[in-house]
Amino acid sequence: MKPRPCDTARVFPVLIAVVATLLHSAPSALANDDPKVPSGRDPSGIPVAIIGPGIDYLAPDVSSRLARDGEGDIIGWDFIDGDLRPYEAPETCTPRSGCDAATAPRSRASQLFLAEANRSRLIVLRTKDGDRGQFASAVSFASKSPARIIPTFTADAAGAGPDWDMVIQAARRFSNLLFIVPAYGPAITVPGFESMALGNLLVVAPAGDDGRMLTGSSSPAPPAADIAATVDTSDRRVAPTERAIAERAAARVAAVAARLSASDPVLNVYELKTRLLQLAQPLAAPHDRFVRSGWIASPLSHYWPQ
Repeated sequence: MKPRPCDTARVFPVLIAVVATLLHSAPSALANDDPKVPSGRDPSGIPVAIIGPGIDYLAPDVSSRLARDGEGDIIGWDFIDGDLRPYEAPETCTPRSGCDAATAPRSRASQLFLAEANRSRLIVLRTKDGDRGQFASAVSFASKSPARIIPTFTADAAGAGPDWDMVIQAARRFSNLLFIVPAYGPAITVPGFESMALGNLLVVAPAGDDGRMLTGSSSPAPPAADIAATVDTSDRRVAPTERAIAERAAARVAAVAARLSASDPVLNVYELKTRLLQLAQPLAAPHDRFVRSGWIASPLSHYWPQ
């Protein structure tokens, strides 16, 4: 793939070379049944790399926000299929019955991010839950891109919670990236705060509009987190699983981070995390035991660029 001599292509010289190499080394790409990414141009804005299940890029409000190179190809990768189509199909939902929690995709968290981060462009890195090799490749890819905000929606092999060892190792290795991770599942508890005390790792728990922590029926208490954010659980298009709700909370905080970065582009990732934590208001007992800094009650109220 030979980039055209334009500004966007010059911004991504390393990424373009990586993608070209992957294209030539991935014969599965030609056999993939995923739909072609709609044509488009780079939308400009704050680049954000989402690592997770992919996204429904056929939706116009998604395809128009994908980061692209000088030839119009997306900046991203499907590490499962080995191609430039990091696709997750939309589910079928009805107003009466809602969505099937067993089959509903998780890309709605990514789409919520796009809806609330108006001046951002998305780098989609699709990985399989529990595949540490794919996750490591995705993080390496992100580190070579201009993205510094990395919402991380991968999980362990069972899908029971984030693979914390994997996430913490990535945060320690790539100190220039801000990993924003949803808090759900039984794997991390209050003693885990010490291992989470990294300036570039932000763990986000979901809360109701009254500041009450939202947990799955199997969890006796919320998992530990740095911060909580309000999530609307009345949307029947969203599967009512603990994971889906937590990922929406993380997506909302990632959107605040992108808006803040657009407003103040000189902030490094440590300053970005500090400013996000300063938005939190105190939580009432007993929820204050589980969230280090408090609760962002209204994520949409902060840092809209002029």
